[in-house]
Amino acid sequence: MVIETNLIDISKVTLDNYKTYNEKIKYEIPKISNVKIKPKGIISAEERKQQLKEYQHNYYLNVTKIKRKLAKERKQ
Repeated sequence: MVIETNLIDISKVTLDNYKTYNEKIKYEIPKISNVKIKPKGIISAEERKQQLKEYQHNYYLNVTKIKRKLAKERKQ
């Protein structure tokens, strides 16, 4: 598939043609067959549970544990 952008290749612009230069950048994307890409937004229930466990554990280590430690030190 060939894609043409609305960008101009500035490496080919010179002082002589800077007002009239209008050649757009074209590039080709090769067709990939037999490759299935998993969408980023869709995750399975097991992955969601695992991510939630990791998030809760990190939150405990970085926030809750520190707050408890500071509260304990203030009481003493």
